[in-house]
Amino acid sequence: METGNEQVIRLEFQKQAKGFSDTRLSLNREDLLKWISCSLQLQPDHKVLDIAAGTGILSKRKR
Repeated sequence: METGNEQVIRLEFQKQAKGFSDTRLSLNREDLLKWISCSLQLQPDHKVLDIAAGTGILSKRKR
């Protein structure tokens, strides 16, 4: 059961999330996503926790 605060947070996030896929946002730029993913130098055995990932566009990124 959600508290009043949790309901407010969920509703506000839903309002903001609509714009996350906007191609004008920097994290939707292919060149920037490629640079970030290459710079992280992640290995197959690494574990990564992505907090407050929005749509998860960077988390889903494949090299």
